[in-house]
Amino acid sequence: MHVLVLDDEPQVQKILSAFLLRYAQQHGKRMKISEFSKPEQALFELTTHGEDYDMILMDVRMPRVTGCDIYHALQETQPTLLSRLLFITGYPDDLTDMQACILSKPFKYSDLEQNLQRIEETCKAAIAA
Repeated sequence: MHVLVLDDEPQVQKILSAFLLRYAQQHGKRMKISEFSKPEQALFELTTHGEDYDMILMDVRMPRVTGCDIYHALQETQPTLLSRLLFITGYPDDLTDMQACILSKPFKYSDLEQNLQRIEETCKAAIAA
């Protein structure tokens, strides 16, 4: 499983990566995590190599390019990636007009685990269809 993590706060990235590794261990999965702190770099990565990622965990409020900006860019260029996206934010009201999974900060591991399982199930269903 390859996961892209985008958050401009290094501490949040560390927590997310630790939780992802715990998830992989508990569910018998291999995990590769690509961390990005600059949204421009993550957007370029997703528009050029997005299909390489099984999940995308992303903050909303970041400098220069927001998670909403990235969502709209993916909607135009890589719409299949949107089902793999989980917004992790302290500002869920910023996302009212988007069809996306949202996890509000602060959160517990069990909340993240439920969302990761939901994304995995959605992706499996899409492949089977």
